[in-house]
Amino acid sequence: MSSANLAHINPDILTWALKRAGMSPDALSGSDFTAEQIKNWEQGIARPTHPQAEQLAEKLRIPFLVLFLSTPPEIDIPIPDLRTARGAKPRALSPEFAEVINDVMLRQDWYKQFQIDTKRKAMPFVGRFTINDNIQAVANDIGRSLGIDDEFREQCANWKEFLARAVEKTEELGILVFRSALVRHATRRKLSAKEFRGFVLSDSIAPVIFINDDDAKAAQIFTLAHELAHIWTGETGILELDLKKRSSELHNSIERFCDRVAAEVLVPSATFASHWSAGKPINQNIEAGSRFYRVSSLVILKRAYELNKITYDKLSPLIDSEYARFRAQDKRENQDAEKKRTGGNFWASFVIRNSARFTDSIITAARSGYVRYVDAASLLGVRPATLDNFIGRFYQGVS
Repeated sequence: MSSANLAHINPDILTWALKRAGMSPDALSGSDFTAEQIKNWEQGIARPTHPQAEQLAEKLRIPFLVLFLSTPPEIDIPIPDLRTARGAKPRALSPEFAEVINDVMLRQDWYKQFQIDTKRKAMPFVGRFTINDNIQAVANDIGRSLGIDDEFREQCANWKEFLARAVEKTEELGILVFRSALVRHATRRKLSAKEFRGFVLSDSIAPVIFINDDDAKAAQIFTLAHELAHIWTGETGILELDLKKRSSELHNSIERFCDRVAAEVLVPSATFASHWSAGKPINQNIEAGSRFYRVSSLVILKRAYELNKITYDKLSPLIDSEYARFRAQDKRENQDAEKKRTGGNFWASFVIRNSARFTDSIITAARSGYVRYVDAASLLGVRPATLDNFIGRFYQGVS
């Protein structure tokens, strides 16, 4: 084959792109090229054709021209990465995580303009406090705004219902809550809770919370409360959440503050002592706390450690075992849902991934002519025919 038909890509860039994407030559191979060919391209003993190089770039989620650079490009993180200490180099993002951040920012831009054009006012709670304010005051204000009190807890059957209703209350305030373990609806492009648990885009008109649904459902209520604290202090960022750390042990001052606020919202320190007895076994205390506060054992364990009720030696194995138990429970429930797969199940997941409030806004805008139908479908991550199906099922007769 003529060298003119070959793409003289940089083998080092290919190696970098494979590592960045977390893919092996075997995983990348397909009808366009084999794993053996990819390995030869990495070693520089062969070259792909231009069509093959274009397919490489598409599968690796990088611009085509990047394959020809002399050195790997610096990939900027568009929002503050609070998982690292001040002054430290931010961690590299996976292609999936980077795409999700940019996608959510795009949706936020659209929603903000829609809010402005429909004469919605700025939300007074966004940035109402700073991280120098009293933690109790911030927690109380969040609790009052969402209506989280003893009566609210009593109305929830368990921590799952508490989480669902807390998300509903958050969206009623005007905050978009996206919960997904995928890039859009692509089941082959999954997010990892090991990389991040959530991020928040604070804005006075269009605040956004993203919760990584790959994380155990039982841990997500703490993520939600933590992200709310970010909005109340007007701080955008990728969250540092570690259930095994006290707030004081987190890298970033913003994260330390928001962690303490979240814990106070969910499990107030003033009442926690009455639900924890030093004379009882830990498991009984955990059960009593979970039952009263309607949060999972993970949250109670974190709070107990924070308030010096248990040592790290006790906390660590309990967190690990409980987290594994909840992950297994989530897996079983997902498998059961797959076996009973119906249109209703798909649409429920569809709305959760897209935020119920955002979905309603898109449908309203599309039906009024504010946004083109094809653009509305794109913002929801589906084709126009799928959007038409969704509207036909759930918005018939709704003005």
